[in-house]
Amino acid sequence: MNFAVRKRRAPSIIIVSLVDILTILLIFFVVSTTFKKDQPEVQINLPESKTATKAPAELEHAIVTVDET
Repeated sequence: MNFAVRKRRAPSIIIVSLVDILTILLIFFVVSTTFKKDQPEVQINLPESKTATKAPAELEHAIVTVDET
């Protein structure tokens, strides 16, 4: 028996609908975006140490060498 073999159409993406949907999504996200506003600065008074001593301005240089043994 010979049966007729149907040729299937290759699947394709409808570009016009895709462009419409992407445009609507872009408009939605642009409209619904909340823009970040500058936060006001908060002035903080940090406590000072009464017992700590200040480090000297210039420290001695130390040379460290590592030998493989």
